[in-house]
Amino acid sequence: MPKKYLIAYCSPHSGLCNRLNCIISATHGGEIMNREVLIYWPRGYNCDIHLNELINIDNVREIESKEFKRAKKKLTIHDYSFKEIPLEEFVILSTSKFVHFPMKGFKNKEVIKKNLKKIHPKEEIVKKIDELNKIYNFNELVGIHLRKGDWEYTSYGIMNISSEENFEEEIKKILKINPSQKFLLCTGSKKTECKFIKKFGNKIIVIPKHSQEFIDPNYKGGPIQIKEALIDLMSLSKTKFILGTWGSSFTEMAWRISGNSKQKIKLVGEEKKENIQKIKELEKVPNSLISKIFSKLSSELSIRFTLFRKIKFFIRAKRIKRRIF
Repeated sequence: MPKKYLIAYCSPHSGLCNRLNCIISATHGGEIMNREVLIYWPRGYNCDIHLNELINIDNVREIESKEFKRAKKKLTIHDYSFKEIPLEEFVILSTSKFVHFPMKGFKNKEVIKKNLKKIHPKEEIVKKIDELNKIYNFNELVGIHLRKGDWEYTSYGIMNISSEENFEEEIKKILKINPSQKFLLCTGSKKTECKFIKKFGNKIIVIPKHSQEFIDPNYKGGPIQIKEALIDLMSLSKTKFILGTWGSSFTEMAWRISGNSKQKIKLVGEEKKENIQKIKELEKVPNSLISKIFSKLSSELSIRFTLFRKIKFFIRAKRIKRRIF
């Protein structure tokens, strides 16, 4: 019987935790379908690091671009789910999350733990986390993941749900009950770090980063940034409780690694339903309609831009003509 494969396709547009979700989904899927799991990990703007610089994965082989392209010619990419068990030699699972993977048993805590155990950060990263744990005692801290970066520019209110103000409220509530409590703040913004340290003083602990603001604030996916993000992720998972960002795969992954206990996490601002409703309303708009609107706008802008360039060129040409004659 010919060998069959399941390829975890970590999209070049995906960040660290969406890629990890994809890999874990694929290792479970490979086991269910009795397929060898392969990983295609192209470097991209959001995760510009080689797989072998970051993690090792049990019983999984990484493939290069040529091998992936050969497999891709034979089928279409399966995104998120399989309506039925496919028969092709190659099956490709693109960047996925647990909640979108309907295979039997995947939401079971033990299944998730089993697949997470197959992923091992590089020795240098593990060593760094151990060193930091000796200094800060993560299991005594409340972890905070405050997502920043590209989310600040969304037009439909995501950042209004798990906002800085909502995190501040949660910190104050905890300090009212336990004034000596300290917090581990994990965020992609130096500005946010400084703001919280200024407000709460030595109650806020931040892991020092070499990539602060972070070499280039618009380039969050460089090798240094991703290694430091993985250190933040693993450290966050070791805290006694997580205050997380609603809708963030980083928060989700830290919680999964910590053991999946509902008692160990709070998604800050989740109860603010009016903001979530805006997103739900946006999701109701059919994809085809969004595509048509976007296509029409793109076409319109393209025509206007071309016209603008022609006018600009014409004016410039007239000026040159005057100078010559």
